[in-house]
Amino acid sequence: MSRKRKSIVEWTMHNHKIVLLLVTFLVGLGIFALPNMPKKEYPDFTIRNALVVGVYPGASSEQVEEQLTIPLEKRILSYKEIDREKTYSLTREGIVYFVLDLTEKEKTPRNFYTNLRLDLDEFKAQLPPGVLPLMVISEFGETSAILITLESESLTYDQLDDCLDRLEGRLRPLPIVTNIKRYGQQQEQINIYLDKEKLAAYALNTQQI
Repeated sequence: MSRKRKSIVEWTMHNHKIVLLLVTFLVGLGIFALPNMPKKEYPDFTIRNALVVGVYPGASSEQVEEQLTIPLEKRILSYKEIDREKTYSLTREGIVYFVLDLTEKEKTPRNFYTNLRLDLDEFKAQLPPGVLPLMVISEFGETSAILITLESESLTYDQLDDCLDRLEGRLRPLPIVTNIKRYGQQQEQINIYLDKEKLAAYALNTQQI
């Protein structure tokens, strides 16, 4: 092996003009190819990861684990496109994070995560009523840096919306804030309870009210 290396070095030293000519040719070829090389200012690259966030306000870490993490994990891992070895969850008090990764066979991650969002919107009906809408974050350029929750025992939903509007108005002018999204807003509703005995006394039924 050492003799072979020595022979190559000796040949290079004795034929340095050929070596210089070859190097010059390669450099010239590179300079010629550079302007014709395909270039993009913002090259396309595929992001296969995503983050699923489930928020269960007021729930302990045990409640989140049993009532949110386990059923959500079963739902997510039912997809064959999910890489089970690289997907994991983190449970905290009132919140759970799922870090997803797709298999190499999945060629259209964007379409997959769009379908996953629709599926999880339907799946939310199987979760406890206190769970907020599930978030699927696949565009990491718009990843949330902070999650702010707003609740009150004395204010109405309209008053909470006003507080949220004022809070959003203060946050938007900040240069570090690029996007603000609202989740879990509740609409006011009126529940009417009828006394069946009094209805019967007046010979009325619920359809006549």
